[in-house]
Amino acid sequence: MVSLNAHNRIVVQVPHTLPGSVISKERVGNRLRELFISYGLPLLSVSVAIGATLLLSQVTREARSSAVFFLGAIMVSTWHAGRPGGFLAVGLSVVSINFFFLKPVTAYSITVYDLPLVLVFCTLAIIITYLVDFRRRSENQLRQTNAQLEHLVADRTRELVEANRAKDEALATVAHDLRAPLTSILGWIEIIEQDGIEEDSVSQALAVIKRNAVAQKQLV
Repeated sequence: MVSLNAHNRIVVQVPHTLPGSVISKERVGNRLRELFISYGLPLLSVSVAIGATLLLSQVTREARSSAVFFLGAIMVSTWHAGRPGGFLAVGLSVVSINFFFLKPVTAYSITVYDLPLVLVFCTLAIIITYLVDFRRRSENQLRQTNAQLEHLVADRTRELVEANRAKDEALATVAHDLRAPLTSILGWIEIIEQDGIEEDSVSQALAVIKRNAVAQKQLV
């Protein structure tokens, strides 16, 4: 924004935040979050599994039976990152087991003795990935269905409330329209019942009563 100050000097005012910059920051934040969940979470979970397995191997002196930590990492990655994250965790787990726990250690080689164990682990890991992903998709679908049902129920409830309000207003209007002719009829009847009333007043009363009765008939 360009303006003149008290000394007739041009002053350029720049807004502190622009709407576009706010939107771009939100997009960058969402993108970074997606990248972390897709790639960082599998890497982090497998790293935790490596650390837990190393600690357990120091106690039990046997690392082959501690693959449960890697299966847990695969389950966590699949649940939060979907099937691609689960497959990434499977690959990282196989590489980590081969490098850290299969002999020779810190070398990428699989012996004939270890090959069946690796194949069993891969098969079990893939099955777990598909099962967890199926459960994840089912719960997401169920959550979406519940949200849609809640939305439909809220809309239906709002429509019923509006319909009841309109019905009450219509009944109030009809009651008022019926009450006015009845009040006039009762009033003129009381006048007719009085002693010493003139015939002209009686004729006028009968005409008013007839007119209000016709009006009530039209309303009904």
